[in-house]
Amino acid sequence: MSRKPRRAGHEKLLTFVVVAVVAIALGVAAFSVRSAFRAQRASVAAADLQLASLQVNTAGSLDANGLLDQPVDLSDEIDVLQSDHSLALGSLAPDDRRRAEELLAEISGCGLVMMDPEAPQHQPHGHAELQNLLAGTAATQEAEARSAGRWAMGSSAVALALLSGGLWSLLRSRNRARREQTEADARADAAGRLQHELMRQASIDLLTGLPNRRALEPALRAADTRRAGSRCALLILDLDGFKNTNDTLGHLVGDQLLRDVSQRLAGTLHPGETLLRLGGDEFAAVLPDVPATPAVPAAAGRLLAALEAPFEVGPRSERLQASVGVATTDESCELEVLLRHADIALYEAKRVGGSAALAFEPEMEIRATASNVISRALAEADYDVEFHLAYQPVVEAHGGRTVSLEALLRWTSPSLGVVGPNEFIPVAEQTGDIREIGRWVIGAACAQLARWDAEGGAPDLAVSVNVSPRQLSDDYFVTETLAIAASQGIDPGRLIIEVTESAVLTAGGEAVEHLEELRSSGVRIAIDDFGTGFSNLGQLLLMPLDIIKVDRSLMLTLGSMQRRPELDSEAPCEVMSAIVSIANARGAPVICEGVETEEQAESLRSSGIQFLQGYLMGRPQPAEALTGLAGVRPRVGSGGPPEA
Repeated sequence: MSRKPRRAGHEKLLTFVVVAVVAIALGVAAFSVRSAFRAQRASVAAADLQLASLQVNTAGSLDANGLLDQPVDLSDEIDVLQSDHSLALGSLAPDDRRRAEELLAEISGCGLVMMDPEAPQHQPHGHAELQNLLAGTAATQEAEARSAGRWAMGSSAVALALLSGGLWSLLRSRNRARREQTEADARADAAGRLQHELMRQASIDLLTGLPNRRALEPALRAADTRRAGSRCALLILDLDGFKNTNDTLGHLVGDQLLRDVSQRLAGTLHPGETLLRLGGDEFAAVLPDVPATPAVPAAAGRLLAALEAPFEVGPRSERLQASVGVATTDESCELEVLLRHADIALYEAKRVGGSAALAFEPEMEIRATASNVISRALAEADYDVEFHLAYQPVVEAHGGRTVSLEALLRWTSPSLGVVGPNEFIPVAEQTGDIREIGRWVIGAACAQLARWDAEGGAPDLAVSVNVSPRQLSDDYFVTETLAIAASQGIDPGRLIIEVTESAVLTAGGEAVEHLEELRSSGVRIAIDDFGTGFSNLGQLLLMPLDIIKVDRSLMLTLGSMQRRPELDSEAPCEVMSAIVSIANARGAPVICEGVETEEQAESLRSSGIQFLQGYLMGRPQPAEALTGLAGVRPRVGSGGPPEA
């Protein structure tokens, strides 16, 4: 309960008590005054009776002594003696009152006799007794009048004092109430300002000073007041692989990077547009008045372009990349709809490799729904029952002997049927299930090598497995991988870890450290999909690698060039020869993927490619379909012909 209602209650109670006591005091005073007046009238009436009876008695005495020459007029006295005596005799006891009435009647009769000249002489009796009775009642009534008067004065004084005190108390209470109300208003005003400030702070991201997620809905509501024919747009930007950067460089450096990112992004916005930090490394931009033109992709492009220049963090430079999901609406800026669409578009941008900006399309939601179905099925999957590995051989370009097998994961779901790797691997990456799945793949591949060894297979046969950025960033990845190989009795040198350039860059310095640890233990590292993504000579020279695998897309592009009429399709390819020269500088052999024709194989052989992989050499097959494997291990470091 607040003090104001409590104070008002006290004032009402005090007012009621004062009014009640004053009313009682005034009532007592009024009653006392009335009693005093009545007692005074009774005393006067008794005195009048005394005087009238005395006059009648005196006249009777004079008449009895012959001192009266004529009859006396006693009519006034007789009227007094014959009037109502209840007031004058009211204080007498009942017996005394009856006696007084008798004596008054007798004296009144004597007076009437004296007024009649013909009447015989009459002498009244009991005069002294009557005078005593009347004197007593007069004295009693006088005393009562004085007492009642004192009560009246006292009660009036009490009422006046209470009234004065009550009024003073009420005035003081009112003044105190006004003062407290003023103070309460001041406190309420201060509390209101504080609450407003707290609400403002609650809507501000303390790290960057940008509005936070709480401010998103108000920003969208404000954006909804746009001109007809324009759009409200929501862009969500998420930094690619920032968690690994943050873990590698430390949170203090990560926080500084986020502040720098926020400043760059804010500098790209136009007046009226709002930049927010939703949390972590996720930002949002609200564009309130976007014409139905390429303005939205242009805004997304500005955000990505702002991150292209390296960020200077202390003595080092860091490059950051991001993905952007865009959602627009021609209807209302409904928060849930825009957020869902922008999130779906962001997921799609990351799914296709990141460092891209994609606008939401209905087909994306269909794929997102399918991804959710796959995600639930993966979460419930029994790996040992539903998963299996298919193996595709890698053969030497000259001689055709199998030197290793790439283990490719296949999934047959009881509810979904056969699900392709391109469908479920990105989902597993997004949910984090890829870590557990990756462990299963390494374990299954090593177990299969052990079975082949037990069956008398090739003791030098190697197996390669693909590893995701999430696996690389796992603190236990190295120890678990080596423990799995040891548990199956597999030499670490027979295990090849395939990673993409982008995976290493996305995972950050932590990934490089893990790959170096594996290499020091004998595990070989193959850079997969070379020729796509971020490939450049500087990065290639810094990466820990033992084998370079040229992506089939590059090989197909070069193959189309070779098919020009003026060129021999089997002639050496200068680009492939250059790649081999670069690989030789690192002492790493080159494997070319996607070889499907003999012409391609011959061109690659003449270009210096040491190993081939593709449908020409063999399609992915289950382990039981592979027979007669002659294990040959590539000689790491020379780039020359493989050792038997």
